[in-house]
Amino acid sequence: MEACYTDDAVILDSVVIGFLVLLVVAVLISIWLKCTSFHFISKYGNCSSEADNCEAGNSLYERLRLGRTEHRDLRNEKLRVDALRRELTKEKEEKEDALKRLSAIMSSRLRDGNPNVVDLSDQNRPIKVGEQFSELYDNQWTDAFSAMETYFGTSKQESELISMLLDILQQCFTVCTDKAHTQLKQLNENVNNLAASITKKTSKLPADLMQRIKEERKMFASDHLPDSNMMLPILKDYFSSRVLDIGFLEENSLKAFMRECLKLSWLMVIQDPPMTMVMKPEDQEYENFKAYKTRGRHLAFVVWPALLLEEGGPLIMKGIAEFYDVYELSDEL
Repeated sequence: MEACYTDDAVILDSVVIGFLVLLVVAVLISIWLKCTSFHFISKYGNCSSEADNCEAGNSLYERLRLGRTEHRDLRNEKLRVDALRRELTKEKEEKEDALKRLSAIMSSRLRDGNPNVVDLSDQNRPIKVGEQFSELYDNQWTDAFSAMETYFGTSKQESELISMLLDILQQCFTVCTDKAHTQLKQLNENVNNLAASITKKTSKLPADLMQRIKEERKMFASDHLPDSNMMLPILKDYFSSRVLDIGFLEENSLKAFMRECLKLSWLMVIQDPPMTMVMKPEDQEYENFKAYKTRGRHLAFVVWPALLLEEGGPLIMKGIAEFYDVYELSDEL
């Protein structure tokens, strides 16, 4: 009885042990399957993600490549537009330059010897010269006359002092006229000599070129004024035969008057045609003069000359003169 029981216990134990073994094996198999499944998913499941990433990377690269291409195209287009803009600007400048040259030529032809055509941009045009000529009488002439009155005292009459100032103006005008003529003559000769050395022919200076030269000379007139230091010896030589004492020319006021006379005389003679002064008016020209102190129907002496646009031309600035009437002289007698 005990042996039977023992055998049954052994069998039961074996069954339990077998069951436990099977249970362990089943657990192990389950664990192995889970691990295998996880590895498979990790390996092959991520392939889709990597593929997606790869596709996304390719797409990004493609966009970058297209972006660089578009940027390069835009840059090239900008360079082309800039080049066209520069070319257009250059063509506009050339066109404007050509129009300016054409305008200058046409303007020169219109103004050539025609004082009625006025360049309003010219600061040395006749009306401006006339204004300065009037200011010269109001300022430097007055100072010079006062200095001469002080220098000579009562030894000379008023009319004599005024005549001496007119002589200074006239001498300056003569010197400037000679210089202006000499300049153009030498220039014409130099150009002709140059042309002859090249073409073996002699020819006159073209009218357009000559007019342009005159305009350039007027534009830079202040840079080519006659030398005032050269003018003083000329005046001393002129007055030495008329005035015993020429020391008055060394007075500062006289030197300032002489320099201004020289400057304005130069501006007058380089006009085209040259401006001119009326020193000794005819009877019919008395209306071109204002009275100095006394009005009358007869001229006693000129104090300051009238200024004309050209020889025999219209009046620019009235002169100053002293007048008298015949009955006034009779009363004095």
